[in-house]
Amino acid sequence: MASGSLPRRATRLTFIAVALLAALKASGLSGDLTGTPAKVFDGDSFVLRTDHGLVQVRLVDIDAPEHGQPYADSARSALDNLIWNERLRAVVVDEDVYHRKVCRVYRMRDRLYVNERLVRDGDVWVYRRRVRDLKLYDLELDARRAKRGLWALSKQDLQPPWLWRREHPHART
Repeated sequence: MASGSLPRRATRLTFIAVALLAALKASGLSGDLTGTPAKVFDGDSFVLRTDHGLVQVRLVDIDAPEHGQPYADSARSALDNLIWNERLRAVVVDEDVYHRKVCRVYRMRDRLYVNERLVRDGDVWVYRRRVRDLKLYDLELDARRAKRGLWALSKQDLQPPWLWRREHPHART
C-alpha cells in the first residue's frame, strides 16, 4: 500500500458521506422542519411555511374525516385551533404519494404533540394501515369510551375515512 493512499481513501469516503447526508437533508426526508402554518386543509394536513418555502404536511398515524363526511369541518377546526399562529416543529418520517411530508408535529411553545392531541380529543381516527405510535390506539379507545369528538356521532355517521374514500373515490381532497 502506497503511503498516503489510506488518508486519501478516507478523505474520499468522508466527502461521499457528507455529500449523501447533505442530499438527504435537502430532500426533507431527514431531520426537522420548523415554521408556521400557512393553510389548514383538513384535520390531518396543512401547509407549513418554512424559511425555505412552503411544505405540504400530512400528520403521521392519523386519518381525519374527509370533506363531505360527518365531522370533517370539526376535525379541520380542531387542527386549526391547535396550530394556527403557532411555531411548529415537524419531524419528517416519510413522504406520501402526493409528495407531502408525513410528520409528527409539535408546537414549539409547549412541546404539545399535535397528532396525539387530535386522537385524545376524538377529532381523528388512528390510521390502521401503518401505525408507528401504538399508544395512539389506547388514546383512541379512551376517546371512544368517553364519546369525545367524532365518537359522539351516531353509529350510521361513524365511518372510518379510509372506507369512506373507497366508497367515494371522486371526492378525494
